[in-house]
Amino acid sequence: MTRHDDGTDGADPQLRARLRATDPARDLPALDPAWTTWKVRQTMDTTESTTPTTSSATDPARAPRPRRRVPVPVLVGAGALAVAAVAVTAVTLGSPRTTVTALSLPPAGDALSAMCAVISPEGLAQHETAFAGRVEAVADGRVTLAVTERFKGEVGDEVTVPQPAADLPAEVSPGTFETGRTYLISSDGGVVAACGQSGADSPELRALYRQAFPG
Repeated sequence: MTRHDDGTDGADPQLRARLRATDPARDLPALDPAWTTWKVRQTMDTTESTTPTTSSATDPARAPRPRRRVPVPVLVGAGALAVAAVAVTAVTLGSPRTTVTALSLPPAGDALSAMCAVISPEGLAQHETAFAGRVEAVADGRVTLAVTERFKGEVGDEVTVPQPAADLPAEVSPGTFETGRTYLISSDGGVVAACGQSGADSPELRALYRQAFPG
C-alpha cells in the first residue's frame, strides 16, 4: 500500500472497517511491550543453547559416542548350549551301568575222566543259566560277549570267558571264540558246560536250545 503525506495508507475506510470486524482478536487487550521483549529474548536463548557448538559438531573426539548393545542372540545361544550340555550330562550320569558276568572253563584235568553223553533238550534244561551272546572282543586271552538272548537264569549284559586253547578237547571246551560270531552257552556255578552243550550258534544246536527253553 502507498502511504500518503497525511499519514494514511490510502486504504478504503469501509474495507478497513470490514477487516477489523472479522478480526477474532479485536476485543483482546493490546500486548504489553515489556512482556513481548522478554519472551523474544527467552526464545532466542533457548534456541542457542540447543544448537551444537562448532567444536563439538566438527571434532569427532568430542562428539558423543553411541552406546554399545549387548549381542542378545549370542547370549541366548550360549545359554541354550549350556542348558543342552547340562541335559546331555544328566542323561549320561543317569544311564544304567553295564552289568558283566564272568564265567570260567572246566579244568583241563576233567577231560581225562569225562564221558560226554548225547546232547538232549532235557539235559540242557537242567543247567542253571543259558544264553546267546555275540563276541565283541578277544583280548589278553579273554573273550567278551554281548548277551543277545536269555533262555534261563540271570546273566549280565556282557559275559566274559577265557579263550580256550586250540588243542583242548571238546569235553572241556566250547571251541575257539571268533569276533563277531554268536554262541549258545549254558553254565552251572559259573562254569561253562562243555561236551558240545556250549558252542557256536548252528541250526542243530539252536534247535536243541529251542526245545529245552521253549519260553
